[in-house]
Amino acid sequence: RATLSDPVVREVLSSQAGPGIRLECRREYRFQVVLDDDLVSGTIDRAVIHSLGEQPIRARLVDFKTDPGAPEELLQTYGPQLQLYRRALARLLHLDDERVEASM
Repeated sequence: RATLSDPVVREVLSSQAGPGIRLECRREYRFQVVLDDDLVSGTIDRAVIHSLGEQPIRARLVDFKTDPGAPEELLQTYGPQLQLYRRALARLLHLDDERVEASM
């Protein structure tokens, strides 16, 4: 319930597409991609992809954490992973990094 009360999560789950925009929600999205000559693999909890026709134009990923602690502490711990997953999703969707947002 706490997760659903988070404004960022509520926004992602209630996103509405504009004219001609298709939304796709991927859950537990497993990936492998090469970034900076390193193989990166993982599982993205939620990815909401906005596409114009078949072409992704932007995306947002949400990473759920159940660890106790203040949001600032969790971001300190998991921030690097979150940014790595953001870059990975951008690469997989053939988007510029800044077209993908990430939140916990």
